[in-house]
Amino acid sequence: MHNFALKTIIYTLACLRITKCLEMEKQTMSYSFMQSSLVRKNNKVAKIDGELILGGLFSLHRRHLDTECAKYTSPRNIMRVEAMLYAVEEINNDTSILPNITLGAEIRDDCYSSTVALEESLHFVLNAFGQRGKICTDPNNRPPPIMGVVGTVSSQIATTVASLLRLFQLPQISYGATTPDLSDRDEYEYFLRTVPSDVYQAKALLDIITQLGWSAVFLISSSGNYGEKIREEFVGLAANHNTSLCIVEELKLGAPKGLGGFTNLKLETQIGNFLGEVEKWESVRGVVLLTESSHTHLVLKTVKYKGIQHGRFHWLGIDSWGVGQPLGEVEDVASGAISIALHVPSPASLKKFYDHFRALKPGTNLRNPWFDPFWKECVNNTVSTNSSNACSDYESNGKKEWNDDDKVPYVFDSVYAFAHGLDALLRTTNASLNLSERLEKLSENGTDLLQYLKITNFTGKSGNVRFDCYGNGVRRYDIMSYVNRTYTKIAVWNEGNFTNFISRDWFEDRKKMINSSSHCGQECQNGEGRVIDQDDPSCCWHCEPCSSKEYVNSDSECQSCAVDERPNRNRTGCERLPEDGPTKWVIVLLTIWGCLGLISTAFVAFTMCKFYSTPLMMASGRELMLVLLAGIALSFLLGFALLGEPSTRRCVYQRFGSGVFLAVCYSAILVKTNRIARIFRGRHRPAFITRGPQLLITALLVSIQVGISLIASFFGTTSEVTELYEPDHLHMICRTSGMEYIISISYNVLLLLLCTVYAFLTRKLPANFNEAKLVGITMYTTCVQWICFIPLFYGTRPVYRTSVLLLNSCFNATVLLVGMFGQKVYVVWVRPEKNTRQASNPRGRNGSTTSASGQSIHMDDVANGNVPSEKDFPGCHVYRSHVYQTGKKKKYSLAKFAYFRRDDYRRIFAETKPSCSKTTLNNRPLTVLNHSSKKSTKEVQGPPTCSSHLGMMG
Repeated sequence: MHNFALKTIIYTLACLRITKCLEMEKQTMSYSFMQSSLVRKNNKVAKIDGELILGGLFSLHRRHLDTECAKYTSPRNIMRVEAMLYAVEEINNDTSILPNITLGAEIRDDCYSSTVALEESLHFVLNAFGQRGKICTDPNNRPPPIMGVVGTVSSQIATTVASLLRLFQLPQISYGATTPDLSDRDEYEYFLRTVPSDVYQAKALLDIITQLGWSAVFLISSSGNYGEKIREEFVGLAANHNTSLCIVEELKLGAPKGLGGFTNLKLETQIGNFLGEVEKWESVRGVVLLTESSHTHLVLKTVKYKGIQHGRFHWLGIDSWGVGQPLGEVEDVASGAISIALHVPSPASLKKFYDHFRALKPGTNLRNPWFDPFWKECVNNTVSTNSSNACSDYESNGKKEWNDDDKVPYVFDSVYAFAHGLDALLRTTNASLNLSERLEKLSENGTDLLQYLKITNFTGKSGNVRFDCYGNGVRRYDIMSYVNRTYTKIAVWNEGNFTNFISRDWFEDRKKMINSSSHCGQECQNGEGRVIDQDDPSCCWHCEPCSSKEYVNSDSECQSCAVDERPNRNRTGCERLPEDGPTKWVIVLLTIWGCLGLISTAFVAFTMCKFYSTPLMMASGRELMLVLLAGIALSFLLGFALLGEPSTRRCVYQRFGSGVFLAVCYSAILVKTNRIARIFRGRHRPAFITRGPQLLITALLVSIQVGISLIASFFGTTSEVTELYEPDHLHMICRTSGMEYIISISYNVLLLLLCTVYAFLTRKLPANFNEAKLVGITMYTTCVQWICFIPLFYGTRPVYRTSVLLLNSCFNATVLLVGMFGQKVYVVWVRPEKNTRQASNPRGRNGSTTSASGQSIHMDDVANGNVPSEKDFPGCHVYRSHVYQTGKKKKYSLAKFAYFRRDDYRRIFAETKPSCSKTTLNNRPLTVLNHSSKKSTKEVQGPPTCSSHLGMMG
């Protein structure tokens, strides 16, 4: 709709001129109105007459302070106008191209303005309409047809002009417009250019930056189509570039307004503020200038005005700088700059033209109406040091001469491209037609010409000339270095590769120069990551060491490894944690301890079997002691569960065994101490003190712990193997639950406390019964052990808890083995004389007791009903194993008395004060013990006196 509306407006404007055209035809006047401006009066046109005309748009002036075009831009544009005129003359003199046809030119000034360029382009459009019979129908008065337009240099202006020319199928070839937008074939179908797109210039910039080793730069760009588009391409490519180039700070300048004026003062202030902001980044020295030439000059001028130290910034410019940027008084600031220029193979290819141009004098160049005014301003007058003077291009190295322009070869190539296209098109027309008819065929539309332009391929002033499918020229740039007021070509960038180096090591030598680098963060050492401070650009960082669990990722940042991984040796990635078992010294200790414990337990078991029927073994309660010995052996075996990789079976064995095996030990001791306490406390023979009930009770106590462990295994996590991660290793451990283990050990602690209580209650048993003392010492030691173990278990790291648990099991087994069996083994092997019923120790040690006559009476005898008899006590008469206290019907068990010495009998009878008035009880004769050391015991008939009874006990 937009294109249709614009085309309608142009058609309407053309129709309004029909009446004037017809009047002029009647008066046989020339078609001079076409030479008049539709908008502005007295505009100048550079012309060469011919049968086929090429239009030209060049930016010779600028609008100064939004007034009429009055300010010359640069001598380079005068040179470009002359280049087009010179190229047309060369073609006319070349019989191989367009033979018998004269090529003409009509060049107009676009005043570096899109509006003016559009106005001037209307002349070309209306001319094309006239040739197609849409306005002036008299063929005798039609001007020569305009076949296409060369220009313009500005991307923004070229975009506007291309939109207009496309509507009327008028081809356009630009020698300097490089914006990527113009590659759109749908919008700009009739636009071609002999220069490459800025897409490739942005790539060339990044390749240069890579060669220089820069990682951070400042970016200054111009607004408008040219600066914004190349900035967009550059920033986009930089974000994806393998160098990870960072743009630290960026400045965008307003549209160019020429040199000088109030607008430029504002720009200088803006540039000055920017330079002040970037001073804090001392290590960033590279500045990329994606600016129009006027902006480039303003930046350099402001740097010099600010007094910034020479070498603080390294400049990298684009083709707007090229080799023709006017530097003037800022040459010292620009020293060392690198710029991209459109490729020129050899100055020799343009030597004739430059000789011709330098030979031009005012008054002789009638075809170029702008030459004489410019000569007057730039040559006759002294070149001013004021940077606003456009003639600064005229002075080079302190001498008044013209500088070469990098776009001149592409002006030649644009003209020659049209010539080759027209020549090819002309050769396809009907040869039977005369020349006039053939030319009329050529001017009917521009579509046919466009097709031949697209396939044009020839060697021009810049080298090989051809157009790709997007209408772009060959991708070539010269890389220039500005040193000592001279531009030197250091390399050629051709299709992404550097060729034709002035020195193969030029970039390497440049990087070795002092302060030649440009970065915003120092290179981090191995194992260090970049840390970006808040409010700083993403590329400005400082280095910090990564933690032991972190590696340096592709963005040079510290990144944590997964929980089951650790950094590799180079800290460039992660590797799986190596599996590690318990500490080696723990395994060695448990293995040695367990082996020694089992050997010792086996030796004790052998000892008990060998001396099973001896008094000492019988006095200890053999069956329960064997159960205790089995629990000790199982506890030592538990230590071997730490060997090998954790598995479900091992975990169940560890948890089940740590509770049940201790329960076996403590249950046996509890039953043993309970029996001792009941025997010595009761007046009658206690129940359930024989071996059968005792073993059954022990089994019941152990079964409670078995039930607790089974329930915990079923509902808890006992059987699960989990991974425990440490910085350097992966530990496979049995999963533990704090509450689960508390429940498990609570029962064993209860058994331990009951054992300790019974040991305490039996502490005052007769001195010759030291079995209770051994139990007491063992239980007290075990309590201290558990008091130390519980906080150690819960206070240590989970990976070591299993080791602590198994060490505690071995230690507990050792305490029980030494405490309960150590003395017995010593006696039976080292002091066998103590292992008799008649102990040599009068206090009845060695686990036995002594009767009133000195005979040993053992616990097994009492528990099994083997009470003393007349055979065991010579000189005594025993009646039904009891002694009765006369008158109180109170009986004392002889078995109980048998555990006491003779003086104990006297004490008991003295305390009870028995009445001896009766000799019978319940019609049964009363028989008392009568002890005589010299005479045999005899039965006393009749009631004995108290004195005689006490005398017998004494």
